[in-house]
Amino acid sequence: MSVSTPSLPHVSLPRVDVHDVTERVQDLAASAAERLEDLPDKAVALAGTVIPALRPAPKRSKRPFVLLVLAAIAATAAVAWYMRSRRESSDVYSSVAGMDSTAGQVSAAS
Repeated sequence: MSVSTPSLPHVSLPRVDVHDVTERVQDLAASAAERLEDLPDKAVALAGTVIPALRPAPKRSKRPFVLLVLAAIAATAAVAWYMRSRRESSDVYSSVAGMDSTAGQVSAAS
């Protein structure tokens, strides 16, 4: 039994001038350095925008709503008291007026 090792096809690499590669690397490094200089300012601006958005909105107090409800209840009670007292006073006047008219009728009959 013979073990055969796989053979790879022969690949030829292009010839590259070291001077061209060096120039490209320097250009890329200069471009990256320019972009990295602006990075802290951009990070601060982004954090200034994002951090307030992450804070929860302040909860509104329920006190104004409770005050409105209490005012509505007080107004309803005041109107009910006024209507009741007005009705009672008109009942008193009508009963007094009814007594006067019956008294006049009784005295006329006698």
